[in-house]
Amino acid sequence: MEHGAASGQFTDEALYGCTEQAKGSNTYGAWQMRVPPLVRYPLLADGRLVIIHQNHTGVGELGTHLWDSSLGTSRYVEALGKEYFTGKRTIELGSGTGLCGLVAACVGADIVLTDKSTLLPMLTHNINANSALWDTTTSSPCKAPTAREVLWGVALDKQGDVTPTSPPLQQFDVVLGSDLTYDYEVLPPLLHTMRELVADSGEIILSYGKHRSVMPVFLQLAEQLFTLEHVNKTDIPPHKELKVRGAEFWFLNQIAQPIRIVRMRPRPGAYKLTGIRAIMPDFILGTWD
Repeated sequence: MEHGAASGQFTDEALYGCTEQAKGSNTYGAWQMRVPPLVRYPLLADGRLVIIHQNHTGVGELGTHLWDSSLGTSRYVEALGKEYFTGKRTIELGSGTGLCGLVAACVGADIVLTDKSTLLPMLTHNINANSALWDTTTSSPCKAPTAREVLWGVALDKQGDVTPTSPPLQQFDVVLGSDLTYDYEVLPPLLHTMRELVADSGEIILSYGKHRSVMPVFLQLAEQLFTLEHVNKTDIPPHKELKVRGAEFWFLNQIAQPIRIVRMRPRPGAYKLTGIRAIMPDFILGTWD
């Protein structure tokens, strides 16, 4: 799918992940809920708006529209604030539309937003749509995030898009993620990439829906590589707090399940998962044979 040469704008098909390349992905599909093309997230500190364009067509890459866990991570990131993020190299996995990563940039994170190549048009579009936040002539500019492809399970030195604006990946102090544990089959490669990306002294902050069926397996595998700290639900600002701010999210009144957050810190010397087949459900193993 070609990009508009004169305007520099992406076609809707490319922007929403509706290309032929995307259609072969297990994260390509359709959804029943009707979503608006634009949502606004007012920042807690000063009320400035983070603008998110999303896929409102009902078909395409599932990561091109917002998921409720990203709200949980975004609110928690704001609660951690500048004191936490200043001076820490940060990366977000599975950024999708980019809400959490953009909010993190606004509280001082030097952050790289990542996803697979079919989702980068939407991600880049939303970074550019918030250019007012990165305007260095304003009194309190945020540092603009960058975007690049990261494939889970692929060694850092084998990631494909090494360019002058996308240097080889190194380790980060903070790894962010929202609703990444959507399928059993992604868990081993996801954990492999998490462990490669996070520095020994760093941590991963991951949000997820409380009733996600894969989470017990994910947590059991994760404990091989990380110590886990489950954030008290009272420390995660509630959705209603966003409504008070005036946030425009169509699903604030119909969140399907409570959001939980876990902080994961590397175990010394632990780099490789073992016993995966003994932990995975039998019906998943059948697809591997």
